[in-house]
Amino acid sequence: MKFPAFFLISFSLLGFCAITVTDAAAQGSDQVIVKGDPPLTGSMVGKVGALFERVLDIHFSDEQSERLFRVLVKYWQTNDQVQIEGTVGTANLFDQLAAMTPAERSRAIAGYRPKLVKYMEANPNDELYRIVSDAYRAAPAGDTAGRSAGPSPNAGRSSPQATDGLSGIYVGLYNAPPGTAANSVQEAFVTFLPDGHIYWTLPPEGLLNFDPAVAKRAYPDDWGTYKVVGRQIQVTLGPGLRRVFTMEGGKLRLMPYEGQYRAASNYTFTRLVTGDGLRLNGTFRQSAGLPSISFTAAGTFRDEGFTKYFGTIGRPDGSTYHDDARPGSGSYRISQNTLELRYSDRRVKRFAFTALPDDVSGANVRRFRINYEIFQMD
Repeated sequence: MKFPAFFLISFSLLGFCAITVTDAAAQGSDQVIVKGDPPLTGSMVGKVGALFERVLDIHFSDEQSERLFRVLVKYWQTNDQVQIEGTVGTANLFDQLAAMTPAERSRAIAGYRPKLVKYMEANPNDELYRIVSDAYRAAPAGDTAGRSAGPSPNAGRSSPQATDGLSGIYVGLYNAPPGTAANSVQEAFVTFLPDGHIYWTLPPEGLLNFDPAVAKRAYPDDWGTYKVVGRQIQVTLGPGLRRVFTMEGGKLRLMPYEGQYRAASNYTFTRLVTGDGLRLNGTFRQSAGLPSISFTAAGTFRDEGFTKYFGTIGRPDGSTYHDDARPGSGSYRISQNTLELRYSDRRVKRFAFTALPDDVSGANVRRFRINYEIFQMD
């Protein structure tokens, strides 16, 4: 079964309309990767990868994304018209999925997924499908990746639970003492890991690819352990510092300690949502007039330079950088407090993503943080 025939037949059975190669080429200007008729463009590559990720509920690693890119480039370089036609059709099918209502999209994906899995199993020598199959098989054991019609309506509304129920990132809010030259409300972040370790900061880039060894080496004073004793959480940090939390009504209260910076009696920590599987829909910015980033519920984004005023950004290894704030577009995902942006020109950016439970409880998410910056919907 040829690649394009498979896509066109399968999707026509699900009620998709046919789209020609000429239609795809007329969608608009885009970065050209390989010249041709039509040319291979950055958005075309992004949409092909995003379609597989969306349908199978998987995620390509950086290495798998690179392999997929090379395969598509080879189709154009060898002028393989069969595969070129199939690639263009696949990119257009992504657009059709994006245009559907959530209910229509779920039904289409649920009907198409078993056909795609069956085709992968029947064509182990297909270079493109070997890459897709590798990502599919690499889904964590016991996870729903590749096996459900998409995230549940409550995806992103809760945090992962350790056996002690603490795992996750928390934000602490407290009032600075009278007379201090500071805003009245201060913030601090602390991360409880399922294995009993604690990281007294917001993890750079979130927890999606979090490496405990790197974190401990980069920020030794913020790395430590915790244990639960009754209603107390006893913390020991790198240089032997001690901290104690008490559990109060689903929140954590940090008890005063010697040397506490601007100590206050009201120092309460709230667990933030992980954002797992969360889809955003709208345009967000830090404040009026600043560059924005727009998201669609179909998993695409458009960056207008939203990091321009982020200042110095930390990396997991302790190094820092200033983002170039170069605009672009592509596909995104939110998982384990990480916002991952995959641009059509092959750039990949990852930021910490956090939100309070109340901010994601409605039909549309209107407020969240990217790193330490608050973004709100226009």
